[in-house]
Amino acid sequence: MATNKLKTPFFLDRKNEPRELFSLTDVKVATPVTINYVEYPAGTSLETLLQDTVEDIKPYKSYVALLTQTGTSAPTAVVLENTLGGTPTLGYTSAGLYTVTLTGAFTANKTVTLTNINSTNVLYSMQAARTSADVVSVTTKSTVTATNALMTNSILEIRVYN
Repeated sequence: MATNKLKTPFFLDRKNEPRELFSLTDVKVATPVTINYVEYPAGTSLETLLQDTVEDIKPYKSYVALLTQTGTSAPTAVVLENTLGGTPTLGYTSAGLYTVTLTGAFTANKTVTLTNINSTNVLYSMQAARTSADVVSVTTKSTVTATNALMTNSILEIRVYN
C-alpha cells in the first residue's frame, strides 16, 4: 500500500511559527478522523490533516501575490496563497491605478492590505486599500505622481479577518 511521507513534521508555536516536531515517515490515520466538522476517511495522510488544521487556525483568509505591471496592462500575479474562496481579477484603471476584484470578498472593517514595492528607488511607493466589498485598489507612484510600470514582483497581501 502506497503511503504519503511527511516532508516537514511540525507544530505551530504561540506566534503561529512552524517548529520541528520529530521525524515521522509513512504515517496515515488508521480510523476516520473529524477535525472542525470535516470528516477525513481512514488512509488520509497526516500531512493533509495538519495542513487543513493550520488553515482553520488562521483568523483570516488571504490573498498573497507578487505583482508585475508594464505599459497600460493590468498587473500579472504570481499567486503565493489564495484562501479567499475565489480567484480575484486584476485590472488596469489609469496610470498607476489598478484593481483587485472579487465579488463580496472584502468585508468592511475586516479587510487589511499590506504592500511592498520591490524597488530600491526611495521615490517609488505602492499602496492598497479596500474601496468596496468587491474591490481593493492598488496605487503606484513615483514621488507624488501615479505612474505605471513600477511593480516588478512587488508584494500585495490582502487579509480578510473572520
